[in-house]
Amino acid sequence: NEPLLGGHCKISVSPVFCPDDVLVGSIHVIRDINVTKNTEEAIRKSEEKYRLLTENAKEMIISVDHDAQITFANRTALEISGYTMEEVIGLNLTDILPESQYELFENLKHQRLSGNRETFFYETAFINKSGETVPVEVSSGLLTENDQPSGALISARDITERKQIEDRLKRSEDKYRHLVENISVGILMSQDLRVVFANERICRFLGYTRQELLNHESPFDIIHQDDRDRVLSNYIRR
Repeated sequence: NEPLLGGHCKISVSPVFCPDDVLVGSIHVIRDINVTKNTEEAIRKSEEKYRLLTENAKEMIISVDHDAQITFANRTALEISGYTMEEVIGLNLTDILPESQYELFENLKHQRLSGNRETFFYETAFINKSGETVPVEVSSGLLTENDQPSGALISARDITERKQIEDRLKRSEDKYRHLVENISVGILMSQDLRVVFANERICRFLGYTRQELLNHESPFDIIHQDDRDRVLSNYIRR
């Protein structure tokens, strides 16, 4: 390749011989390859940008082929999984999924092979090299080659901390629910002038079932009409 007028060209040279095999000259064919060079440079820059994005992403990024064999994993995926690149390449996605997730995986795989181009969002879990389960939130998209399904690109976020907070919140709510259900006073809660909770004690005290109280359009319906204006006034001032 030679620079030509600020661009690039490809030169091929063929010798020319006379009938007695004496070299008498040569034929030069010059082809402008600026478009090819520009395309190659654009591809190189695009690949470099993609590499930087994937390597610096906080999410796990994994690509798999049509057989669900892992073909790429970024740095975050390697750190969370505990595998090296050499170890993870060639693993099947089922190798890092709990058995409880196989049915979901097979369903999504079938849709991908059928050409479904929708981006899927779901929660699942990965098993790291140490055998620990890591809850993740996943988005996955179809990869194609020659307009045919060739695999999937998976982006996954570790949601261990969120799951721990949700678990603590659930245990706290269960503890609170047990307390208010067994307390010796009646408790009724409203939100936006709708009854949203009534414990067993208030139901027995008022003679309503829990569902009947929840069906009331307003908690003020169960207040005696002589006291209703005063209670409503106090509520508005709050």
